[in-house]
Amino acid sequence: MKRGPQLVSLLLLLLFSAITAPAEENGGPTFTHQPVAVTKAGEAVPIKVTLPTGLTEVRLYFKTLAGSRPFFVAMAETAAGEYQAALPPAKNRSKGLDYRILFQDSTGQVFQSKEYRLLVLDDSRQRHAGAAEIAVSAEQGGQEVVRDFAVPLRVTVTTEPLLAVAVPYDHPPITVPGPGGGGSGGGLIGLGGVSATIAVGGVGISIK
Repeated sequence: MKRGPQLVSLLLLLLFSAITAPAEENGGPTFTHQPVAVTKAGEAVPIKVTLPTGLTEVRLYFKTLAGSRPFFVAMAETAAGEYQAALPPAKNRSKGLDYRILFQDSTGQVFQSKEYRLLVLDDSRQRHAGAAEIAVSAEQGGQEVVRDFAVPLRVTVTTEPLLAVAVPYDHPPITVPGPGGGGSGGGLIGLGGVSATIAVGGVGISIK
């Protein structure tokens, strides 16, 4: 049976989501996040992360795959150390979103996570005519209404740009047991011939 490119991409993203482990920086703040792999056009996407308490700022940055300018929304602390915000609903034919999480501790140190990619599946039922605008912020540009999403974004330029000074968070490599037991690498096979090899510093993928 012939596979379409979108189906293969969906299978790969679901595989990565299933094997992603919580991240923790050695000697630094803990960071736990389960990436969201796929969504439908027209749906807002809740993003959750567990971080230390006492942070002064937690932001969710995002952009479309075609966009070069990231926007952000503040993440609210819904419980001790648990933060949440939502990605705005994407349009049909937007293909995907990139997002990352930024946080600032009480000493003023700013960290940013690696960038996560979210696949957006087209949905013929998507309807957002007359939908209210969503308020977001940006670190550059001007105040405007952006229509790259299923709902218009009302953009305000922040007076506290942090992304440029953020230190990349030291995510450890993903590890899974190998065929002979524990170790820093291994392989997973399934999802109709999709295989992934996990190793320190990278992920290898092949389609059979």
